[in-house]
Parts: sequence; structure tokens; C-alpha cells
Amino acid sequence: EAPGRGLERMALQRAVFDGLLAGRDADALQSLLRARGLLPSGALGARALSQVQREVSPYAQAFAQWRGDAQPASMPLDVVIDGVRLHGRLDEIFPQGIARLRFGTPNGNSSIRNGLDWLLATAAGVDLRFVEFHDDGERGVGPHTRPSLSRDSAIDALHALIALRREGLQRPLPFAPYSAWDL
Repeated sequence: EAPGRGLERMALQRAVFDGLLAGRDADALQSLLRARGLLPSGALGARALSQVQREVSPYAQAFAQWRGDAQPASMPLDVVIDGVRLHGRLDEIFPQGIARLRFGTPNGNSSIRNGLDWLLATAAGVDLRFVEFHDDGERGVGPHTRPSLSRDSAIDALHALIALRREGLQRPLPFAPYSAWDL
């Protein structure tokens, strides 16, 4: 059966999203996803694909309109704050901004991940907008642009997070991720 939740569901959604952006029809997409083990065969697979296409289609349309003909790039980032080297590689970089995609409403994990990417890019001096695609209810699936942040403010925020990390290595920090996200 088709995955209902979790990482397998996200992989299916992303594969359908990529297929829609590439202009694949439902038959070609179903064959490809079956071969990758993301969909069951037969009518059950066709029904599951149809459902995921309905969920993902608004994101693909909004993203394609925002992206235009631009192709994604990747960029290495490196910043030293308080003697700690923060480095990484950001993907999904376009001339009009850094894109992040979340099917459905944001959760704590996606908000933290996107926030850290935003802070690191800003602290490294990347002068691009940070654009998110997610369901925010009133404004639809996006694009939603994060507000601009000064480089100094991003460095200060990362400085505070590094201090929390250091403290967390000394003793456990009180942290209730699910109730904190609800609040």
C-alpha cells in the first residue's frame, strides 16, 4: 500500500512534485514511482497517485510560477562564531531566492531546519531572499518570504544558539519540542 505518513510519504510527495515540474503525465509517473517502490501496483497505486497529485499540485504550480526557467544551484557556506565553525551546503538556490518546500503546514522540525538555513545564509553574507512554500491557511501555499535580517542580527542569533548548545553539553536543557511548538 502507499505510505500514509513519515519519511516514505514525504519521499512520495517529493517524487510526485518533481514529476509534475518535469511535465510527466500520470501514467509515466505511476510507472516510475512503482519502479522506485513508492507506489503499489494496479488500481490501488493509481488511486494513491491521484490523491498525492491533488495534494502536491498547488505547490508545484506555485513553485513553477515563482521559479520560472531558473535552475537550482548549491552553495557552500562557512562562518566562524565564537571559535565555532559553522558550515554547510545550501541547495535549492535560485537567482530570486533560496527556496524551501514543506507539504502541508509547518512543524517544529521544518521551522527549525529552515530557520537555521536562513540564519546561516544571512550570517555568511548571502544576499538572497529566503522563500518558503507551505500551507499557511489564509495566504495559501506560497511563496512566503521571510523578513530581511541584518548580518549582525543573524550572527547574534547564532551566537545565542551556540551558547545554548554549550550549556546543553554541560547539562540537559529543559526542552519539550511538541508542547513548545503547540505554544
